[in-house]
Amino acid sequence: MLVLLGATLVLSPIANAVADGQITNVTWPSKGVYCPQESIPFQVTIQNTGSECRTFWVGYSVQDANGGWWDEPEVAQKTASICPGNNSSIGLSWEHRSDVPRGYYTAKMRLWEGWNEGVPVEEIDNKIKSNAFQLDPRQTFQGTYNGPTTGYPAWKQQEMTNHCSCR
Repeated sequence: MLVLLGATLVLSPIANAVADGQITNVTWPSKGVYCPQESIPFQVTIQNTGSECRTFWVGYSVQDANGGWWDEPEVAQKTASICPGNNSSIGLSWEHRSDVPRGYYTAKMRLWEGWNEGVPVEEIDNKIKSNAFQLDPRQTFQGTYNGPTTGYPAWKQQEMTNHCSCR
């Protein structure tokens, strides 16, 4: 806000100014393919680019191959107080429900100014990665496949063998 008093110029910060911060790094899931019961880890590093020490909120959403977004507001985390120019890293993980579609997922990490009654307030920054991970597209079962694989093409033999990796 700019206030002019006579010949003196007085500058004061806007009370509702958006916080200065940014996502400086995201460690995306490294495994590639995850089984239905596995937790999918993310790590995000935040930098305070403002002029005051403050806290931020970090969270994420994932998008399935059909375009459906799976927001996870209940896992959003408040950072410790970060002073100007400093960084803080937070680890998050997606504990996906059994009804989510199998296939490739886009992930979106988000940085918010605040949190109010379960709702994020003022998104400051985000980072998106297409095909960040894959939920195993094959049907899963308990046990081990002991049936014959001979007579099938090599790719099918490998698929039948890998089929047991997510039990």
